Amino acid sequence: MSNLNNEYPNAVLLTLDGNVNLTLDDNSVKRSTLGVRKAAETETSPVQIIITELLPETYGVVLRKSGPSRESLGSFVVNENVKFSCQERSRIVELAVHDENLHALVTDYRLQFKNELDWLECVRLLEQAKSQRALRKLRLQENLKIAEAKDIVPEEFAAEEYVQDQED
Repeated sequence: MSNLNNEYPNAVLLTLDGNVNLTLDDNSVKRSTLGVRKAAETETSPVQIIITELLPETYGVVLRKSGPSRESLGSFVVNENVKFSCQERSRIVELAVHDENLHALVTDYRLQFKNELDWLECVRLLEQAKSQRALRKLRLQENLKIAEAKDIVPEEFAAEEYVQDQED
């Protein structure tokens, strides 16, 4: 097995300072059970976006304030808890990141890109991450069904030895 620490994390998108503005619903927007959004303060600021491959077929997003402080505004793994949409004309990506522990807690990020190529690459990478995650989930389910249907023998045991042990 290769040393994953040497290969990961691997940044695949790094926007320049000031090329993206973030509108963030402050303190994680809480949605009621009826789906009505409670009032929340919003804040808009220039940010740097880093999309990184954390492990094979697993991506994460890091949002940092632009400028010398580089303060982190949030980070998350792109998985089934992340929903995104995009608006081509205005070069906007909207992300809803659900907290795994609290179903009713969600953070909404609205990213407006000044650079069209960065916007396109961000959309492509998010779609790729979501697709790979879904495909991996399907593969895992299929392999589990195959494992359940077969009498799987560990490779270190010969099939005959395994059969003899079963008969004893």
